[in-house]
Amino acid sequence: MKQYFTYFVDDNIRFLENLTKNKPESIFDDPYLKAHKELHEKYGLKVQFNLFYETIDKSWNLSKMTDRYKEEFLANKDWIKFGFHSRHELPDYPYINATYDQVWKDYTAIEKAIERFAGKEMITKSLVTHWVVMTKEGVQALIDKGAKMMTCTTGNRLDYPEIRSAFSTEHNFNLAKNKDLPVSKASVCVRATNGLSGMPCLCNYNHLEDKEADEYFGKIKMYKDPETGMIYNRFAGITMNAVRLCDFPSKFENLVKQEYVGILIHEQYFYDDYFAYEPDFAEKVGTACKILLDAGFEHISMEDLIDFQD
Repeated sequence: MKQYFTYFVDDNIRFLENLTKNKPESIFDDPYLKAHKELHEKYGLKVQFNLFYETIDKSWNLSKMTDRYKEEFLANKDWIKFGFHSRHELPDYPYINATYDQVWKDYTAIEKAIERFAGKEMITKSLVTHWVVMTKEGVQALIDKGAKMMTCTTGNRLDYPEIRSAFSTEHNFNLAKNKDLPVSKASVCVRATNGLSGMPCLCNYNHLEDKEADEYFGKIKMYKDPETGMIYNRFAGITMNAVRLCDFPSKFENLVKQEYVGILIHEQYFYDDYFAYEPDFAEKVGTACKILLDAGFEHISMEDLIDFQD
């Protein structure tokens, strides 16, 4: 069995703000991108940066991003890609009740910014949206924008009143609001992997019940939604900022048995002024790459996944 792994980073915007404000001679003089280049040179790393449109305090957005580094980004398009994530970090589940127009507008804002500062070739069609959940209307907007693949939630849907206490007031409010909106219906589920129950979460259209989720878990050939044509990426994965480096060996014991593994982390954990700063950010990414490469995995980009679906 041939095995593959991908790497992506969610919640990106700060390094782009830093490039604009600090004006380094090269993009790789920025510490965040320098760390990724060093990992690329050592392990052949390919990275997808999934972008917010604006910072959490809304003081800066991608319309302000300098275009002085466009040629340098394009020169590294073989291993760097940018993807749509969401307009803003807050609220959680930003597209649980999204209309077609909302998703189209948010995607377009990020798309136009990437085209301007990095080039159209840098935009991926393999998406990871913020908190994953999307309405059918939103999925259709992404398809109409040219997207081919996105991540999905998993787990059998549950009777909402039985699990109400597991969610915040905000989440409960959004679920209640959904009932009166002209968009696909939201619900709750418990994520499960091969029969093992996990944490409760919200879900909407881009979702697989346990049976299909297990069938496609960790598989390079993925489920395709028959109504929209969207391909659902059900990767076997590890969120590295949620796992201690010393626990990596045990966490990867099952992952190395899978056909396809996704490793991911979030940008904010790179910075020492973040409350949950992880000084071993780069070491975690490098360790994960080494474990998988030593186990015989081939490293591919998120965009490459689309080619396996034909």
